[in-house]
Amino acid sequence: MPSAISFQTSSKALSNAFVSRPASRAIVRVAPRLEPAVRPGLLQGVNLILLRAIETLETWSARRQGRRALRGMPDHLLQDIGRSRADAEAEATKPFWTA
Repeated sequence: MPSAISFQTSSKALSNAFVSRPASRAIVRVAPRLEPAVRPGLLQGVNLILLRAIETLETWSARRQGRRALRGMPDHLLQDIGRSRADAEAEATKPFWTA
């Protein structure tokens, strides 16, 4: 089944476009069907890679925010969660990409 059809008509047919009779010299050109540039399996693989990259960035962002919050906690809140100031500082100084 053709994917796109374009019509070209002669100038006489265009001048008679408002007349109810059909154009006698209409040329119909059918555009060739184009194959997708990327195979569906490859596209799914690329989507999976992008999804994992986004998840990794979200994880890193959450770690960074959590470590900043831990660093800013007062001592009495750190005692409530069973951590010392040294534990909080050790955790806060870790880079965001380490667990």
